[in-house]
Amino acid sequence: MKPIFEDIDIVHQGVTPCPSYVADFSTTIKTPNVHTVVYWENSMGTFKLSNGNTHVIKMSDSGWYGSRLVSKNALKSKISYFQAKIITVSETGENEGGIIFGITQDSSNQIIMINIDTGQSDCSFFAGVDDVLGVVVDLNEDHVRFYKNKKFMGIDKEKKPSDVTPMHAFLELYYKGCEIHSGNYYPYRELEPYQ
Repeated sequence: MKPIFEDIDIVHQGVTPCPSYVADFSTTIKTPNVHTVVYWENSMGTFKLSNGNTHVIKMSDSGWYGSRLVSKNALKSKISYFQAKIITVSETGENEGGIIFGITQDSSNQIIMINIDTGQSDCSFFAGVDDVLGVVVDLNEDHVRFYKNKKFMGIDKEKKPSDVTPMHAFLELYYKGCEIHSGNYYPYRELEPYQ
């Protein structure tokens, strides 16, 4: 016999109701699927790209010169979330600094974080080997949020993504041997809420 709605209602509302997963299911379906894996474009020749252009190694010791990568595709979603795992900071043993990550329109219009704590910005914080950097571009709230290993680190309070169009993911590496892997490491719904 095929169950009808009243049968299910009796089981759920009866003396010994079955556990309800409605709240969890509701949260799941309301959480947007906003993962973006960044595929980098190497126009300067100072990088070795592999794994479908998601793995990056800086091959030169040119410092900041010639050290920029942008995503092949523009970020167009209302909410974009992309991540990069730090594999190595440099071939000479540095363990912080030298990595800039965020969004860009051009070389002068960017919203970025740097992996060293300068004490001057919410967008500068220590991050080293095995840390996963996350960037959420929220066009609904018109801000960019930065994360380290799911932990909320800050929002750029000076610039808005609505002023950075067309918008691309941006990566800049200072040290030779710095290696970064783009990918899906932490689900969006697990990110620490921002204040």
